[in-house]
Amino acid sequence: MPEVHTLKNAQENLSKEVDRIIQESTELSKKSKKPIADGYVKGQTPVAELFDRTPIDLRIMKSINDAILASGLSNRFKPPIGEHCDNIYLGELLRKTKTVNKAKEVILCTITYLKNKRFFNEQKATVFNEKINYLTNLYFHLSCIKNLIKSSKKIKKRDFVAPTEFCVLCWRLVNKAEFVSLSSPEVYQVNPVKGKITNPKGYSNYYCFEHHPKIRNSKYHYARAALTYAIKVLNINTVDIIDPLVFYAATSRCVQKTNPLDHKETSNAVKLGGRETWHNRAYLIKEMSRLHYPNAYHAIEKIVIENQVSWIGWFHSIIDSLDSHNSTLLKKDLFNWKSSGVDIKEMSNKDAIASDYIGEDVLISILHRFECVCKINEIYIENKTNRPRGPKKGSVKKNDMLRLKIINIVNKQLEESTHINGAQIARDLGISRERVSKLLKEMSIR
Repeated sequence: MPEVHTLKNAQENLSKEVDRIIQESTELSKKSKKPIADGYVKGQTPVAELFDRTPIDLRIMKSINDAILASGLSNRFKPPIGEHCDNIYLGELLRKTKTVNKAKEVILCTITYLKNKRFFNEQKATVFNEKINYLTNLYFHLSCIKNLIKSSKKIKKRDFVAPTEFCVLCWRLVNKAEFVSLSSPEVYQVNPVKGKITNPKGYSNYYCFEHHPKIRNSKYHYARAALTYAIKVLNINTVDIIDPLVFYAATSRCVQKTNPLDHKETSNAVKLGGRETWHNRAYLIKEMSRLHYPNAYHAIEKIVIENQVSWIGWFHSIIDSLDSHNSTLLKKDLFNWKSSGVDIKEMSNKDAIASDYIGEDVLISILHRFECVCKINEIYIENKTNRPRGPKKGSVKKNDMLRLKIINIVNKQLEESTHINGAQIARDLGISRERVSKLLKEMSIR
């Protein structure tokens, strides 16, 4: 049992240290205008040097060693530690694996290795779970380090931080939960020999399953068009380059964000006496939604707080209610939250409220982004209702007209199923399959 507590403490210390270094390095990179590099690049700071004093628990590194040897990855990666090593640092792991992405690959393979060992050794399941939690946390922070590298190269162009959690076009969790936990082998497979991770359903750093361009193409294009139009109508200042990071920032600026403690009318409207602390916070958030986020409040209005056994139950009820209108999701948002690889079952209400994962700040951000998306859709729908549909006569060339027909058929197919049937498109339009396939590739639909 003492080993478990030590691992938990080591995990917390690692998180604090990495977060501190990322914050300091971001500010330093901005001041010096010196980008951060994944390896050694002239005129840039090697990211490994930033973490040369960030220790990793030696038991975790031994597990990584064992996973590399057992998975046949020793021909690609040298074991990070030797036989008589007393200390190991994150910087050294990054040097041995050469890039952050390869370090993440090693961590994922180690998680799989430990899960397999846990299956055959139930007596030590608790220890294995703690190691898996540590590695999952390390994987998340490696993703943050990767974002640090990317953002440092874009400092001159942008002044906001890359998103790590929410879809750039809505409030849902980015579908990286399964990628971290590896809980769904039908979605993600790891080749234990080659160490390669295949992703047939298109994992993304930026989009949820609902808006992933390669999964829900029509939903993605609709949301993107709606946001682009709302940016013009609301006169939201953005950089010239339209990419996921710009979408993320623009989405959250369509409605002013508020906090329940920042507004006296919110706390005055709620009688806080006689309830548990988490009940108080839940009522404040619900009242804040009623006053400032009417669309979000309409979605969560029927949730009875007293019927929820804990903050976690309240949080999950909110997530489920926000998505209840959409029955065609390939992956429900609630499923993503529950299968994220983060252990929240033993978390107290007090810790849950303050958590960076399911805390009140996270919940307020979700409700705010939901309200923003509703505002965006209202603006776009009003525009579509008031303007004539379709291109002006004679303004579309023959080839463009064919492309429009293909897009219309593709959207219809995606609404009815998740598959694009090129052969059916060819039959409907009376053209060859090869022609359809070429146009789909040109339009980046396939």
